[in-house]
Amino acid sequence: MNKREYAIKLPAAVGRRISRAAKRENRDPHDLVVAALEWYFLTRHVPEETPVPAEVRAIRRARAAFATGDYTFFDEPRKAEAPRRARRKAS
Repeated sequence: MNKREYAIKLPAAVGRRISRAAKRENRDPHDLVVAALEWYFLTRHVPEETPVPAEVRAIRRARAAFATGDYTFFDEPRKAEAPRRARRKAS
């Protein structure tokens, strides 16, 4: 791996936190900062995915149900759902 050298100035409080964390984890402060920067760049931009048509329909149904108050919270007991009618097979 090619390496580049950078000189940065940090606030004293941040430097102390880096030193304490490195000591606590028995790591070199340099390695700790590199890991933090890698994590920053990894999580900074999360690409947005385009939903497939079935997902779009499900989202619309959920929004409509929520708008009419037809929803329950996860900690509430699940209500008995009405059985769905069987769909006719396409000829």
